Amino acid sequence: MESNTLYQFSIFNAIMSGIGDHGPTIGGLAKRGDHGLGTFRQMDGEMVMIAGEIYQITADEGVIKKGDDAILPFAQVTRFCPLNEREIGPLDAKLLRTAVQDNHPASNNLFISIRIDGFFEEISTHIVRKQEYSGQPGAELIKKMKVTLLRDVSGTAFGFLSPQHAGFSSPGIHMHFISSDRQAGGHVIDFKMIQGTLSSCVISNVQLELPTSSAFNDTEYGAASTVLKP
Repeated sequence: MESNTLYQFSIFNAIMSGIGDHGPTIGGLAKRGDHGLGTFRQMDGEMVMIAGEIYQITADEGVIKKGDDAILPFAQVTRFCPLNEREIGPLDAKLLRTAVQDNHPASNNLFISIRIDGFFEEISTHIVRKQEYSGQPGAELIKKMKVTLLRDVSGTAFGFLSPQHAGFSSPGIHMHFISSDRQAGGHVIDFKMIQGTLSSCVISNVQLELPTSSAFNDTEYGAASTVLKP
C-alpha cells in the first residue's frame, strides 16, 4: 500500500458493540502498513505496531510479540512516512492536538498520523481485558479494564487524529503506547512528556474494509462513539 494511506478494518462502533471474533491476520496487515493500532480477537488487549513490529499489550500477561496468524477485529494501519518531524518538549496530552495541527494548517477535516518518541514524566494508559463471552459489549469491558500510571519511562506512542465527520472512526486523537524496553504500554489516556520528537503526516487517502459476518450486519449502529474510557 502507498505511504501515508490509512487502512482500517471494521468501524469503531462495531467494537463498542462487541463484534470481535473475525478480522485480518497480522500477516495480512503487515502488507498494508508498518505503524498502527487496534485490538485482538475477543478484544484481548491493545495492539500497537511500530516500524513493522506488532505487540499485544495485555492486562494480565504483559507485552507479547505476536505471530502472523493472530486475528485483529479492528485495526488502523499506515505506511508511515512523516512529512513533519521536530524536537518538542515539554508536551502533554492537552497540548498535543494543537501541536499537531500547528504542523499541518488547513487539515481540520483530514486524518493525521502521529508518532511521539520521548521521555515521559508520566503516562497513563488503559488495557481492555478479553471478552468473557462472544459479543460482550464495550460498556461491560469498560468496567473491568486495567488502568496503569507509568512514571519516568521512555517509549513511543502512535496513532491518529480523526476528524469529527469520520463516523467510522473515533473522533479526536487515539494513540497506543509501548515503552522502549517493550515491557509496558496501552491505550493512551494522558501524558506529560519532558522531551521528545513529534512526527506526523496528513492522510487524505483512506481505505475502509468492512466485516461480512452476520454479527456485524445484524447490528444497528448510531453515531461514532468516543474511545473506551474508564
